[in-house]
Formats: sequence, structure tokens, C-alpha cells
Amino acid sequence: FFADEGQSTISSASSVKYTAAWNTGNHYSVSTGRFTAPVAGKYMFWCSIQAHATTHQTYTSITARKNGTQYGPSEFVQTWAGGADHTSTTGSVLVDMAANDWFDFHASRGLRGIQGCMYGFLVG
Repeated sequence: FFADEGQSTISSASSVKYTAAWNTGNHYSVSTGRFTAPVAGKYMFWCSIQAHATTHQTYTSITARKNGTQYGPSEFVQTWAGGADHTSTTGSVLVDMAANDWFDFHASRGLRGIQGCMYGFLVG
């Protein structure tokens, strides 16, 4: 799947939910931001989010989650924006999944829903 720019600005912790540009097999849910594995295997996921600060400092980070549990390091990528600033952060992770496991990215302190994207695919 590949998804981008579908979420409005969120000021608190939230799953990253973008609009699907293409979604072969419909295993990515726009409403939840979750990808459900159709078959067991190794999956690669990548995400880019943007923090936006108008007059104050903003910090956010991405956590990878498998079946609702942190997968890998806590806040494995993070970004900080000063007053009237935009900054983006990206991260990728390889995940071993069983059929029907689900995966999502979680923004710890919110995100700006435009100028971001994510994708996932079966490696093998």
C-alpha cells in the first residue's frame, strides 16, 4: 500500500492515518491507519510525518506498533519544530508478521496531516 496526506492536524497522540493512493488487496485501513497482513512473512513499513509549530515549540515522534504493542525501540524517530517552523521525520522498520497480525505507526504527540506519507509491502 501507499498512503499520503489524508489526516488533518492532530495535536495529541494518534495513529498515523493517511488516504490510500493505492491499496492492493485492501489490507490498509484508512479509518484506523492499520495494515493487516494477508499472509505470514516479513513486511517493510516506512512513514514520514511533519510537525508544525506556529508560535510555540512542537515535538513529535513515531512509534511502530504490531498488534497494538510497541515494536522495536520507543520513539525510534523524532522531530522538533521551533516557533513558526515545519520539520519532518521519517522512519522504517522490518516486521515479522503472521497472517492477520496488524501494524500501524503512532505519532506520540500529534502530527500535521499534510506533507506526509507511508507505505508497506511484503518482502518475503
